[in-house]
Amino acid sequence: MEGTACAVPARAEQAEQAVVSEVKFKRLPAAERRQLEAHLADGWQRSALADRFQDVAFEILDVSVLE
Repeated sequence: MEGTACAVPARAEQAEQAVVSEVKFKRLPAAERRQLEAHLADGWQRSALADRFQDVAFEILDVSVLE
């Protein structure tokens, strides 16, 4: 499994904001992380949830979050 993307409301009381994350099971250099984040944001704009969630934070997680 290379990566997984998901969208979840940031807080239950503030459901109009979402956090969209993509998980990579390898260590990413900063340049690749920025590229993946831009790709994730671009894909989000074409998704069905983009209409529902206007305020979105994007994040790329790699193995460094486990350290």
